[in-house]
Amino acid sequence: MAELKTQTQREQRVSDETSGARGSQSERDTEGGLLDQARGIASSVAEQAKSAVGGRLTERTTKSAVELSEVADALRHTSRRLEGNVVGPLIGKAAERVEQISDALDRTDLRQVVRDVENFARREPVLFLGGAFAAGLLGARFLRGAAPSPSEIMEAQREARKPAPSGSRAASPGESRRLSS
Repeated sequence: MAELKTQTQREQRVSDETSGARGSQSERDTEGGLLDQARGIASSVAEQAKSAVGGRLTERTTKSAVELSEVADALRHTSRRLEGNVVGPLIGKAAERVEQISDALDRTDLRQVVRDVENFARREPVLFLGGAFAAGLLGARFLRGAAPSPSEIMEAQREARKPAPSGSRAASPGESRRLSS
């Protein structure tokens, strides 16, 4: 009797282990399917984002090309007005260069530009990093020059806090900065 009970217990354990293995296989299949589904959704979202960004970049590139063309026209007009001056021909050449850049922007596929930059970065990493560093410095210099200095901000705040003389209004911070310049 004891042997029969032990045998039944062993069979039960084997059955439980087998069904557990089937259950874990079933769980793995479900997880794999969910993982594949998640990958598909992520891929779809990435494609949509890539398409949207590409469309916006193309839009902005076209807009930039038009704006550069307008700058070139303004430079040509200025060059004609300064025809007798030494600077006139230089401005004319600058207009030609700006027009060339505008045409190149209008004709160029942005994906090709990105590929060209990536290839250049692979071939000449030192030059690429040096150029990126120089562009960063120039950008920072431009942004720093465009922003008001801390002393200008503090002066504008002091001016804004001063009580206005009777019969007049207080100047806004922007007005006080323009007035002090």
